[in-house]
Amino acid sequence: GVKAPSDEIKEYLKTGEDVYYVLCKRVVDGEPAYLEESFFPLFLFPDIEAEDLCQTSFYNVVQESANRKIAKVIQTIEVTEISGDAADILKVKNGSSSLLMHRLIIGSNGSPMAYTRLIGSGRTYKIQTEFERIR
Repeated sequence: GVKAPSDEIKEYLKTGEDVYYVLCKRVVDGEPAYLEESFFPLFLFPDIEAEDLCQTSFYNVVQESANRKIAKVIQTIEVTEISGDAADILKVKNGSSSLLMHRLIIGSNGSPMAYTRLIGSGRTYKIQTEFERIR
């Protein structure tokens, strides 16, 4: 839903305006695998609430809904400790090691269009990513 961005999200998206926030739980083989949080500036995606972002390709929505196209994605992966609600939802022990992936989507004008972070359950899984410029 719509919310005011935290200082961290303001820094990523370079805006203090309201954002649309989505939290999706991804399941693999019946077990929670990771949580995906996405933040979209409302001024770029005025009709985004009509989309089911947990069931639709995020990149297709961005390409079709935004007033500019994706130019690049900056991805950072780090090891972190999982805690609180995330640990409960993913059914892991508080303080367990986990992968945290950040994706910042940059538009054709060089400005951020969206920010997504994924935190894994710490179970064995493989991440394969292929980025191709969308034309």
